[in-house]
Amino acid sequence: MKKQLILLIFITVSIFLFLELLLGFRAFLHGDLSYDSMMLSDWFINYEGGFVRRGLIGQIFLILFRIVPFSIIYTIIAIYLGSLCILLYILYNVFRKNGWSLFISIFPVCIFISFLGVRRDYVMLILCYIVFMHFKNFICTKRISKIVMCNIISSAAIMMHEVFFFFTVPILILFTYTKYKKSNIKSITFPILFLFPSFITMFLVCVYKGDMGIAQAIWKSWTPYFTDYPLSESIPQIGQAVEWLSYDTSHAIPFHFNKVWLSFFLPGIPSLPVNFYVIVCTYIIITRLNTINTGFWPIQPVDSQKLGSILLLQFIFLMPMFGFLSCDFGRIIMYWVLSSLFAYHWFSKDIQIPFFLLSISSKIQSLIDRTKVVSNKWIYIAILITLPIGRVGGADILSLFAFIPYGWRLSFWNNLLGDLSFVQ
Repeated sequence: MKKQLILLIFITVSIFLFLELLLGFRAFLHGDLSYDSMMLSDWFINYEGGFVRRGLIGQIFLILFRIVPFSIIYTIIAIYLGSLCILLYILYNVFRKNGWSLFISIFPVCIFISFLGVRRDYVMLILCYIVFMHFKNFICTKRISKIVMCNIISSAAIMMHEVFFFFTVPILILFTYTKYKKSNIKSITFPILFLFPSFITMFLVCVYKGDMGIAQAIWKSWTPYFTDYPLSESIPQIGQAVEWLSYDTSHAIPFHFNKVWLSFFLPGIPSLPVNFYVIVCTYIIITRLNTINTGFWPIQPVDSQKLGSILLLQFIFLMPMFGFLSCDFGRIIMYWVLSSLFAYHWFSKDIQIPFFLLSISSKIQSLIDRTKVVSNKWIYIAILITLPIGRVGGADILSLFAFIPYGWRLSFWNNLLGDLSFVQ
């Protein structure tokens, strides 16, 4: 495949992602912006009604606002863009140091960019990378300050969003267990003690998940802000994300499951098989990430069996999020992929993968090797470009060509199909 064509595709996708940010930024500021939306209200959760999950950032915002009033909307934008730039820089260095081709790094299968879903994902992934780095240094140097820093960062991240626990802490426990397995200490309790504060934090955010009284107290605490920085003539109704604190698991689990696994790709075509297709293709794309060489630097061999094993591990750890604790399928894919790449980057030379996972990974990689179609570079690119990774809910027709700005895709499919009511 000609190098010029590969670079053309790479540059084109990069331009599309820039346009997604530009158009999304414009829509974010000049569109139908409301404090009670799920996207914005998620940042307003605080501890004014008592300790509750996801309240750390909102509490920091509230404390700072009471000292020096400022626009939280512009602060959210700054955090989003700043953390995206830092994460892209981290990805660039990880790919360069490992000799990986940059080609997949700009596609939604690797980093999901959507200004219409301004969340704290990039911040969480940056913290994941930092925790992995400090934990590796702790294992190598035995410096207590490193494990203390790991627990401080990890606990803070869990208080921002509990999903951090699933893609960070379990693999660190496994890494520590396999590292000390040859010593006299055989119990899994030993490595758990290293991250005990993180476990306690996760336990607390699960117990103190909130109720309607807490939700109302949180929203009421923002009345001065809504008065000083109004988006409408009246005080907004309680935000969706804040109101969600009052819902119990009997409501949340069915909602998330139905949104992802019982949705429709097209009328009459369920998302379920397409979701599995996305997961399988993601595994193949990542374990064969050097299939398309951009030529920016010499590429190095990838241990596909070990990388595949880490992907399987992280998928197992994230299964609650894939299954019933989240309806943001595209975001979970990004957590899965990037945390696996970060784990491979820091721990691939030390971690001992459970034998059954190595065996499964080996068989899968052998099957991929025998499937000549998958090894074809044109088919690899076609899968990468068309892979339907949506922001909310399961895969649907709008998530095809996910690197193209969302507004353009919406307009195209709306003109072609007319009725998009099947899209959740």
